[in-house]
This record gives sequence, C-alpha cells and structure tokens, in this order.
Amino acid sequence: MDPHINPATGNWDDNYYANIGQYGGSTGNSQTDQIFQQNAAKENQYIDSLMSQNKGQLDLALKQLDAQHKLALGNDDTEQAKFLESVANSLESQIGRIPYDYQKYSNRELQQYAMGNTNIANNKQLALDKLSNDEQNNLASLNLNQGQANQATAEDLNKRGLLTGQAPQGMFQGSSLTGINGVGGQVAGQQNTDFGNQRNVITSGYDLGVRGTNLDASQQQNALDFQHQNTMTDLTDQARRDAQDAGNAYTFGTQSANLGFQAQQAALERQRQQLLAQDRQNAINQSGRQQGILGY
Repeated sequence: MDPHINPATGNWDDNYYANIGQYGGSTGNSQTDQIFQQNAAKENQYIDSLMSQNKGQLDLALKQLDAQHKLALGNDDTEQAKFLESVANSLESQIGRIPYDYQKYSNRELQQYAMGNTNIANNKQLALDKLSNDEQNNLASLNLNQGQANQATAEDLNKRGLLTGQAPQGMFQGSSLTGINGVGGQVAGQQNTDFGNQRNVITSGYDLGVRGTNLDASQQQNALDFQHQNTMTDLTDQARRDAQDAGNAYTFGTQSANLGFQAQQAALERQRQQLLAQDRQNAINQSGRQQGILGY
C-alpha cells in the first residue's frame, strides 16, 4: 500500500505518519517518543508545505491548459464536435499527414500543369487562326488593288488605241478582266468586292474578338475556381490539424502535468520518510544521552 494512504479511509493523508507516531508508532520510551514527535512535526510541516506548493503548481498548469483549449476550440462540446466532424478526413487518418500532403499537392501540381498546357495550346491556336485570317484578308485586298491597277492600265491603253481585242496574257492577273469590254461594270464590281472584303475583315475580326474574349474569360474562371477549391481545401486541412493539435496538447499536457505532480509528491513522501527516519534515530540517540545510557 502507498505509505501516504490511510488504511482506515483509503484516502490520501499527508499527516498519516504524524497521526500514528510515524515509523511503527511508539518506541516504548516516552522520552524518545516525545523528542521524536517534536522533530517529526517540523519535518511533516516542511514536507506538507512543499506538497501544497506542488499541488498549487499542478492546479495552475491545468488551468492554463484548460484556458488554452477553450480559447482554441470554445467551451461548447456539442459545437466543437460539429466543427471537428465538418473538417474530418478519413484518408488522412488512415495514411498519415505526410503521405496525404504528398498526394494532395502532387495531384494539384499535375492539374495545374495540365491546365497551363491547355491554356497555352488554346492561345496558340487562336493566334494562328488570327494570323491566317489576316493573311487571307490582306491577300484579297492586294488582289483587288492589283485588279484596279490593271483596269486603269487597260483603260489608258484603250484610250490611246493601243489595246484591241483580248488583253495581253497575264496583264490583268488578279482581275476578272479578260479584255476591254464592260469596263464600267467591272469597275463597279471591283468596288463592291472591295467593300465586301472590308466587311469580311470587320466580321472576322469581330468573330475572333468574341472567341478571344470568351476564351480569356473561361481561362480566368477556371483558374479562379481551381484556386478557390485549393484554398478551401487548405483552410479545411489547417483547421482540422489545428483542432487536433489543440486537443492533443490539452490531453497530453493534462496527463503530463498529473504524472509530474504524482512523481513529485512521491519524491516528497520519500524525502519525508528519510527525514523521519533520521529524526527517529536522532531522538533515540538524544534520549539515550540524556538518560546516560550509552548507545541507546
């Protein structure tokens, strides 16, 4: 049985030894017992004061742990349980934080990389389409200007009587003219073609502008959604881990404080026993000297 447990009550009693006379009770010599009790009372008072201080330190440590725990997670156990359930993650519990984080961040990096590749490919294709469209329109405008120049040349030759019948081969390349007939109609047609080409430039530019705007908005939205999802995942993971750390700190801190208290109390009780043993021997020696009994 623990030496500081009262066998009659089963409760802790720091003064139990003093109450029963300590170390086996009376020695059978009233003078020795009197000297011993006087010295033992001082030793018990000293050890009891140290034990009281130790208990006060335990109470303070437990209050600090409780305050920190409530500050982190509140004082409503029901709401605390709801929060912990909302951020729980069974996979992390199964495989641990390090493998979980590796899988999460590596998968995220792969997704980010794939998204970047897609964006680059889309932007590249859009740029190529625009270049191709501009080239076609520029060629059409160039052909029209060439046709108009050829037409002016043909008219000039005709006025001077230098052109009869068919125009020289290749002279009107890029124009619908094959001779001098219907010059007025051809000029009007060329002008209408020029307006048509300009209209096509405007229309195609608008279409490409719409595609570019939609693509840019889609990419921005995808990036925003991706970042939002990752941020919420990180917030959830961090909140769960902070809550776990706070709970563990409280649980293990409380256990550590109680174990430390018990160990210190036991050490003080052993010190009490040693001091009382010395007091008993000193009482025996002092009583023997006073009675003139050598060695008693």
